[in-house]
Amino acid sequence: MFGTLIDSTVIINHLQRKSTEEAKDLLESSNAKISIITYLEVSNFMHKTGKTEKLEEAKQLLKSFEIIPLTLETCDLASKISHSNKMSLTDAIIYATAKLNKLRLATADSDFIGKENETFLKPRE
Repeated sequence: MFGTLIDSTVIINHLQRKSTEEAKDLLESSNAKISIITYLEVSNFMHKTGKTEKLEEAKQLLKSFEIIPLTLETCDLASKISHSNKMSLTDAIIYATAKLNKLRLATADSDFIGKENETFLKPRE
């Protein structure tokens, strides 16, 4: 493993001040990366929930990470993962991105529990 891919759920929890110390440490790590899909999901969440006043804070945080683009190889693997695991396509893209880039996946999404190289970060209440 060469780093960590941060899922949108971890970032959303952080923006809602629900991060654990472990999550905060990961977010501050120089080896933390995000998928372009995470950027999209966080931005969409801010609009969907009416939290547009926090959109600039979210964008600044998102841009602080290396952003891994979507590739044809990622699309191919994600479609297989989505079909075989009955996983949403966006989750499958994030998981495929982690696998192809040899990254650990840090998430607070229970859909990923038990997946290879997954670290589940339960949000603080």
